[in-house]
Amino acid sequence: MDVIVDFGAKGDGKTDDTQAIKNAIASRKPLIFPAGTYIMNDKLILDGATTSNLSWEGAGSTTTIIKFTNIALTNLVERINRASSNFRIKGITFQGFGKTVGNCNGFVSEYGGRSLSYNLRMEDVAVTDVSENGFVVTDWFQQAWVGCYARHIGGDGFHIGGDQSSSFIGSGSFSSGIDGYAWWFYSGSPFLQGLNVGDSSNGLKFGTPASHPYGTKYCFPTIIGLNVESIITAHGIGLYFERGSSPNFMVGVVIYAYQVAALYGIYFNYLGNAAIMSKMPTIIASSGGSFQSKIYINGASTNGSLVFFEPVASTDFGGSAAKRYIEIKSDPSNSVLFERVITDQSFKNNGALYYKSKVITSSVNIRRNSGTQDDNVLLVDATNRNITISLDFASYMADRVFTIKRIDSSTNTVTITSYTSNFDGAANITLSPLQKVKLISNSSKWYII
Repeated sequence: MDVIVDFGAKGDGKTDDTQAIKNAIASRKPLIFPAGTYIMNDKLILDGATTSNLSWEGAGSTTTIIKFTNIALTNLVERINRASSNFRIKGITFQGFGKTVGNCNGFVSEYGGRSLSYNLRMEDVAVTDVSENGFVVTDWFQQAWVGCYARHIGGDGFHIGGDQSSSFIGSGSFSSGIDGYAWWFYSGSPFLQGLNVGDSSNGLKFGTPASHPYGTKYCFPTIIGLNVESIITAHGIGLYFERGSSPNFMVGVVIYAYQVAALYGIYFNYLGNAAIMSKMPTIIASSGGSFQSKIYINGASTNGSLVFFEPVASTDFGGSAAKRYIEIKSDPSNSVLFERVITDQSFKNNGALYYKSKVITSSVNIRRNSGTQDDNVLLVDATNRNITISLDFASYMADRVFTIKRIDSSTNTVTITSYTSNFDGAANITLSPLQKVKLISNSSKWYII
């Protein structure tokens, strides 16, 4: 690897190293940046012709600093023209000229009709002191981020996307002034491990709305070890999932509201199918902080489901409006489905439980592999005929709960049966007009609850 000083760069914090660094990049060689402060008066360019199969390596983000001085810049580092591949940056800070000065982003490699790049690795890389966004990287497949951070940022810390096989490992430290989202994952299926988000107005956002310049994008992260240290702005949100983006929460997800009345710990703007909680996230209000709702679901336009693999205790939910865990806002024509939920007090929709429902107007078999078994509430209208609802074996529908409500007043009959099992000793259940019954399978029998 060539050392940047061999091209004339001083790194003394005084000399303008702009041309020396440009010459070094144009050499198409891997570059070493020794400890020092390198003055740049122009942006750094990422171009496939000069950065593919190469690396820029500093002595560490606290000791190797590239400091930009031209307040007219709109980006400190920018990818242009041709796609890049196999590019690595390690141990460097890109420093702007102030959180409130100019209109400048930090590291920008943004999709805009160009070819996608491949294999970007960022280790111990920082952007500081810019008025817009820190990192905007939406056009690389196969990204790896380890121990990167943004500080003193006027906009959002990270916008990441365009990828299907990314990993984000280590700590993202946001210790001062992230006004937007600390991390914004546009698309793909990133693997997030050991991330730390601190002192930000909002934490992480996944996916994009329909109004986004690139259109609606979906993001399906797997999350292991995520600490959103503190939402410091009133009405802030810890994790935001847009337009059907859904996570798999594994272990160690913690979100804090510190000394402020935060809006939501986790917000689903249209719940995707399915958001999986293999391990329940921990959402904490500390030092007088609070959440309006710890988990909020706006399901007004799409169906979706929350799947809990970890047992859910009734003490995790319910309580007064100020202490409720999950709140749902959903159009009655749509639905939100919850699986493995053991208490009616778990979810509040203006004070009431909201389940996926279906109107039954003729006899039906509810089987483990049929669409109807996904509906939690069955509304039975026997106005025109007698109706029989036949449930599958209890062993095939373990932990499923059904509420069956007759909604007509006719003289026709409504009968509930099940294969080879009874209901608290009765072979079947007959519903009178406007009567309801709630049933649960414990994998061996159906019980009335």
